[in-house]
Amino acid sequence: MATTFEWSTVQSWIQTNPFHSSSLSPYTPANQSAKGTPELSQSNGWSKTPVVPATPLSAVLLVQDALYNATYESTRRSLLRDETTELQEKAIVHLKGRAWPVRRTAEGLAAVGLEEGRASSWSSLGWNALAALRECQFVVCNETKQTIQFYPEDVRTWSPTMDIVFIENECRYIWTNQSLSVKQLLHEKVLAQESNGWTIAWPLADGSMEELRASTEALQLNSAGKKKEALRSLVGRGQSIRHLVHMDSA
Repeated sequence: MATTFEWSTVQSWIQTNPFHSSSLSPYTPANQSAKGTPELSQSNGWSKTPVVPATPLSAVLLVQDALYNATYESTRRSLLRDETTELQEKAIVHLKGRAWPVRRTAEGLAAVGLEEGRASSWSSLGWNALAALRECQFVVCNETKQTIQFYPEDVRTWSPTMDIVFIENECRYIWTNQSLSVKQLLHEKVLAQESNGWTIAWPLADGSMEELRASTEALQLNSAGKKKEALRSLVGRGQSIRHLVHMDSA
């Protein structure tokens, strides 16, 4: 038979309990913080965040998916497998033409989705397919070789409505800065490195010598004494910078 007590009696028990004002801390696994992705460091407004698992797709999801960002590593691997399969299926429908051979595109997506820390296995086809399907753009920084690579490679085609992901070449971490415009991002993460001697993979411009010289005049660049390949490089760089700067007002 159940026993009932007056509420005043229960209150008296609560007040006499020496632990009534204490509470337990939330459970956190010993090897993981409460937040799925802790920041490594911050400098001049930039946050440097580890990518775990270290794949290009994982980096994109950290930027675009708050739920993935807050998820632990063991669960992320399952999410990456599911997302990779979904991207491969989408590629068959949305990526058509000679630039997107079905088998190689699927293999490229599998690599950028699932192969951790293996930059040599991430083909340009895989990077570009990921960029197209997840609607993002990559600035890939190799601090050892001091190089920067873009995906899609031709930044003159980049869109102001898509995320720009600044990523270390082995996907160990990403840099983020929510307060800067595209023009400022360009200056702080690309042109500043170029002035320090880094090699930037700017696209090459096409056209005849006359067309290239006309482009240098329009861009107010000095083309004196330059041969065609040098002009292609000069104009491609100039057009890229102009396009990225103008993305802010698009």
